[in-house]
Amino acid sequence: MFNKIFKMKFLFTLFCTLLIISAQTVMSQAFVFLPNDTISKDSTLPQYGSVLEVYGYVKNTTGNTLTLKWKRTTNSGTQSITQSFCDNSNCYSNAFIPGIKTMDPIAAGDSGIMRLDLEAKCNNVNARVQILVWDDSDSVNTAQTITYFSRVTAAADCLTATAIYETTAIPSFKLSPNPATEFITLKFNDINIINAHITDINGRLIRAIELKSDEKIDIRDLNDGVYFICPAHINSGFKPVRFTKF
Repeated sequence: MFNKIFKMKFLFTLFCTLLIISAQTVMSQAFVFLPNDTISKDSTLPQYGSVLEVYGYVKNTTGNTLTLKWKRTTNSGTQSITQSFCDNSNCYSNAFIPGIKTMDPIAAGDSGIMRLDLEAKCNNVNARVQILVWDDSDSVNTAQTITYFSRVTAAADCLTATAIYETTAIPSFKLSPNPATEFITLKFNDINIINAHITDINGRLIRAIELKSDEKIDIRDLNDGVYFICPAHINSGFKPVRFTKF
């Protein structure tokens, strides 16, 4: 009898333990990193001030909308590096990355961008950046880490580069109309022409464009949804311009 009771208690304890482990495993699979949790990229960029974009994504693997938070935990490499980090709602320059950030909600099955940008200077620069990501609504400790190893070799035009790249003013943008159906117009100051990207809400590149202030941008070929216009060069504290096509 004693052995029977002992076996029943043991089986019950084992069942409860497996149930807890199973529940924690399910909870920890609320999101995954794409293409994986370690991303490496090296590049020689064409000119001083051009940017190496290292793309990563976080995919919502649940059946519900997911709100994720993230924090940079490691930042090592070249100390003078110009760096920014972008999620699906904002881009943060190196000075503004510290602290906890909240991403825009990610729909079931969709992905959110997690992109590291490094700017080319007249010397070789490298970075090792780790980002801790977690589900804001999950009481279980499910934080996961995505790591970026990136290196930019000296820009090709460094012999002729001047300080104009360092002193260019940060443009101020105004987009209209928003939402829009056929065309949008950006107004900005200080800069005549800007090379930019149109990306979808998941950070996928839709189109590379050359912007001029007050010039109409044709969006009739875009599917209905939310998009961002992001300059190809890093600007300290710059936030992507968001618009909706319907």
